[in-house]
Amino acid sequence: MDTVINTITDFVKSLDAELRVFDMGRRLYRLSNKQFQTFENFETPYPTPLQRHAWLGILIWWKETKEEPLIWFLKLPLDEQGIIIPASRDDFIQRLMKAIQNRVHNPETRDQSILSESELAFTPNQERMAAFHAKISHFLNKNASSFYEPAISYLKKEQEVDSWDTIGLQGLADVCARLEDMNHEEVIKSSLKWLPETPKMLVLTLLENEIPSTDLSLTILDLARQELAQSTPNPTLLAAYLRAMSGSKAATPRQELIIEMLANDQVNNNLELISAIASRCWKDLENESLCFQLFECIAQMDSGEYIFIQFYSDLVAIPGVRPWLMAVIRSTERSEALSKCIGVLFNGIK
Repeated sequence: MDTVINTITDFVKSLDAELRVFDMGRRLYRLSNKQFQTFENFETPYPTPLQRHAWLGILIWWKETKEEPLIWFLKLPLDEQGIIIPASRDDFIQRLMKAIQNRVHNPETRDQSILSESELAFTPNQERMAAFHAKISHFLNKNASSFYEPAISYLKKEQEVDSWDTIGLQGLADVCARLEDMNHEEVIKSSLKWLPETPKMLVLTLLENEIPSTDLSLTILDLARQELAQSTPNPTLLAAYLRAMSGSKAATPRQELIIEMLANDQVNNNLELISAIASRCWKDLENESLCFQLFECIAQMDSGEYIFIQFYSDLVAIPGVRPWLMAVIRSTERSEALSKCIGVLFNGIK
């Protein structure tokens, strides 16, 4: 009897291959195979949708062979409840089934051309792509890229500080993906205090895909507070600090920092900073007070009604955040500006 293939998980099993799935949307983090399977089977909503899609990095590999792994980047459309919309995915599955048939007649073929023909395919930005390749290389026990050694040498201050333009992005990604290896956290912690702005921003951007220790997170927190205390704080740098510690388990210090940022009139109307909170720190919004404070700040911004609708529509699809957003909508303590935004939202729905 032919194998019935209804899902990507089924397809991988038909290849006698292994599967690892990463979210590529809000942050780069691993989804368990069980999470992904229940999502594919319409049993659970996608945990971290972005713009009504599940943005996925999919690694398929074979333990017993030296074949190159398959890597797919797919964005699967979701409904209002975060459940997968089957039509596009099923079309993709049909293409996969044809690929299997092709493999029967051409056993050496590992055809990835179906991606170029699919509307589900996307290309991550450079930083996310570098982080992804660093993660899977580390996971598959492969050596880091040739850019790793120069990068770690630079971060250890073994080179001239202004020689950063010779350091490859992939090398920095390799260092960040190996935080627990060879004292890398201590190296990064020290380097953040002297790095020029451009390489510092790159390191912070790459750290958002990792789980920094509490110690490293507190270092980043101190740097963020120093910046926030400036007469004219840099909201771009503040947003980068916040994204860098967004994956940390040090939730309380991070939430305290967010509250301080939202209370600071010099930066709390900055769209980049607000976006960093909404897109990277969604777990922190599972908190009525913080969620309310964020949307009060959004309501006070220029074009606040439009920005409110964009962020509300995106965040309400996240199962853990939805109840707290509903509490914001129902609050009797909201400002006139927030009430106006909510009115515009519901008039649009009608």
